[in-house]
Amino acid sequence: MDSNAIPHLEASTLPALFEVWEDATGLARGALTRGNTRFVERLGFDAAVTVTLAGARVVVAPHGALAVLEAMPAALLHDTAAIEEALSRTWIPEAVGTAELWYRDSPVGGPDDRVSRVTETDAAAMRQAVSAEEWDEADLADMEYRWVVRDPGGTPLAIAGFTVWMDRVGQIGVITHGDHRGQGHAERVGRFAVNSAISMGLIAQWRTRVGNDASSKLARTLGFTQLGLQSTVALEED
Repeated sequence: MDSNAIPHLEASTLPALFEVWEDATGLARGALTRGNTRFVERLGFDAAVTVTLAGARVVVAPHGALAVLEAMPAALLHDTAAIEEALSRTWIPEAVGTAELWYRDSPVGGPDDRVSRVTETDAAAMRQAVSAEEWDEADLADMEYRWVVRDPGGTPLAIAGFTVWMDRVGQIGVITHGDHRGQGHAERVGRFAVNSAISMGLIAQWRTRVGNDASSKLARTLGFTQLGLQSTVALEED
């Protein structure tokens, strides 16, 4: 059996994602392999970041912090509280959190009508209809590609978009008006964003905070496959 085979994804997708994360973390091509952990020291880096993808793990941290992380049990490398405690002797650490990493590499079936380009009026109205935390997590503010579903009166019901990351991944963001959830609007506009990213030759990435069950459910509805986690602890020198 192909060791890169992942249900619902093309066999070429996992090697491509390994290359993306190798480039993003400063690893040499071919360094990420399933079942192994790589540690990368990055001078001036202001965080400790652990990414696990289909059993391959990479940990990136600045000088001094990396040695502490290398000594930790592998089971704790996504435990941001444990990382905070371990690094608190020489750093001022602050847990940012852990996110799930989901991927899709083929178009999503279903209708995608009633979708339009986002205007600044749409974006401003949506910011008022959701919490600041929700808006920040969706990360739609600076996305180059964004679409909206509106009601007949022009109210934005859901917005979705993507940004191109590392030239090969389309990072998806979706948000729904607080008064119009559970009605399929996010699925409709999210489908359009995912299909648009894939039509550009990108692998669609869905990144959501652990515990955001609504976002994880939508990822599953849109046919994404969860491949890993990304944990981040911000660091300030003591």
